[in-house]
Amino acid sequence: MKVKGMIFAAGIGSRLRPITDTIPKALVEVGGMPMLQRTLMRMRDAGINDVVVNVHHHAPKIMEFLAANDDFGMEISVSDESDMLLDTGGGLLKAATLIGDADAVVLHNADIYTDIPLLPLIDRYAQSGADIVLAVNRRPTSRYLLCDENKRMRGWINTATGELKPASLTAEKASTFAKVGFCGIHVVRPQTVFPALQSYSMQYGAKFSLTPFYIENSDGLNIMCVAAPANSHWVDIGKPETLSFARELADTHICG
Repeated sequence: MKVKGMIFAAGIGSRLRPITDTIPKALVEVGGMPMLQRTLMRMRDAGINDVVVNVHHHAPKIMEFLAANDDFGMEISVSDESDMLLDTGGGLLKAATLIGDADAVVLHNADIYTDIPLLPLIDRYAQSGADIVLAVNRRPTSRYLLCDENKRMRGWINTATGELKPASLTAEKASTFAKVGFCGIHVVRPQTVFPALQSYSMQYGAKFSLTPFYIENSDGLNIMCVAAPANSHWVDIGKPETLSFARELADTHICG
């Protein structure tokens, strides 16, 4: 199975200003190492050496960083979104030609500090035949994915407002599903996902997130939720307080 990776490194990181006024969020350091480098090392440790990195905010700095480090000995392609930030869904679709004939693409947000292993996700993807495998965990949030007893994603809920998606999902049905948090790590099948992305883009435009795309396609695509190990760590470093927490974990050598 030919596996490639894609790291979403285009985000502006507005909540981390003034840090991100001068550097991209993907180059913010945790434990003395830029988050992009950490994510690349996670990919490499999982045997993934062919990786696409999308860029937008301070794009030249990311490209200079990769060049200065000889792409860390990996095959790295840059998907340049300097003209327009496309979000995760639009960014993945734009990178289709760079991803090429891969059988699987491991997607990973650059702003996630974690030790959730990638190989079990890839194995589950290969064994299940799912179109998409999502790493999920149990954590306090107001926005949850909903998964049925077979671990298949069936929708989304905002527990603060009671909003449910897709529109066909009833409150009664939603109450039977498990509520889980999405970890920003997923494996997708290009052969089925890219045509669906193209159709979605034609309806909603070039810029869109993968989460609403997954919600709308939760019936048409087989989207599986895979629980992260109970002892794993996961931090979205996109806010000053969570960045500080990730740095505290790094200082104690948690997650490397």
